[in-house]
Amino acid sequence: MDWGTGEGLLGLADPAERDAAFERGEDHHKLEHWWLRTADAVEDGRRALRGHRR
Repeated sequence: MDWGTGEGLLGLADPAERDAAFERGEDHHKLEHWWLRTADAVEDGRRALRGHRR
């Protein structure tokens, strides 16, 4: 996955293909689920760090 280009973010390798799919609304759902999983993982990490500081 390339964070700079977004390549692989939605399972599409070509950025133009990714943009076209997003415009059609095809992969928005995948992006939403990816974001929710990422946010949950970040919060889990923050909780773990707070637990180690005590």
